Amino acid sequence: MKRPYFKILMFIVVLQIIWLSPCSAIDQNLMKAYSALNTLKKSLIAQENYDKAIEFLQEFTQKNPNTYLADVATIEIGNIYFLYLKDYRKALEHYVPVAQRNQNKELTAQVQNKIKEVQKSLTITEMNLIEIALDKYYVDQLSFPVSLTILKKDGYINDERILNDSWGEDYSYKTLPVDFLPSVEHQKYILLSKGPDRREGTLDDIDVMTSPKDPEILEKENKESQKEKYPLRLKNVFQGENKLKAVIYSVDATQKYTTVQEGDIVNNVKILGIRPEGIVVYTPEEEAIFIPLKNR
Repeated sequence: MKRPYFKILMFIVVLQIIWLSPCSAIDQNLMKAYSALNTLKKSLIAQENYDKAIEFLQEFTQKNPNTYLADVATIEIGNIYFLYLKDYRKALEHYVPVAQRNQNKELTAQVQNKIKEVQKSLTITEMNLIEIALDKYYVDQLSFPVSLTILKKDGYINDERILNDSWGEDYSYKTLPVDFLPSVEHQKYILLSKGPDRREGTLDDIDVMTSPKDPEILEKENKESQKEKYPLRLKNVFQGENKLKAVIYSVDATQKYTTVQEGDIVNNVKILGIRPEGIVVYTPEEEAIFIPLKNR
């Protein structure tokens, strides 16, 4: 797609002329400058040129500090990080100072609402990252860590800021005994944020198992829910010559029984680990699943 570079160049010229105008008409010139800047911003966002849009907005705030329109431009930068780049921490870095300055009640109320939205989105996103780290830990250890700090210590999480929610609180985390799992699709641990009120057990708690996910992820999960995700069942676990082995069977019409050991692949499912209480498999959907031995 051909980009309207000439149009953008003309906007830049207008901005420079207005910004360099005499101070006697500063308010009027600022309004004209921001109006031109806002049009330029929309054009750049339409082209998905978010970095350049942020650059022009930052230039405006630097040339016109401590003004109402500078705060408006700062909020717009936060909006780009929030709505388009999905960088929630960067969005907060721009929203919070505007709320703290509190130069305009209406603007402050507006940005405070945005801060609440971003804090929730950030917490849900980072809880999903913790969930991925927990699953990877389980694949390696065949158990979940006793605390989330182990994920950082053992290298499953690089940024320790993830271990606290957006309100600076530790997550509530505890594991569930495998024996209490009615099926492999149920949760294996509890992970939740206390939410804005910082009190567990209230309506604003955020549960990683029930929090909304990205629409693309939900669409994928909905499609996969129509299929048999776990085509294997566990019949028995026994001690082989040197290692544990398992007897599994297919849930399809063949009902074929197979003896397997760690590393084997059956029906596109890899056997990651075998324990007396069950097996861990890795599905084609790149998901580690624990299948318990129900008749032991």
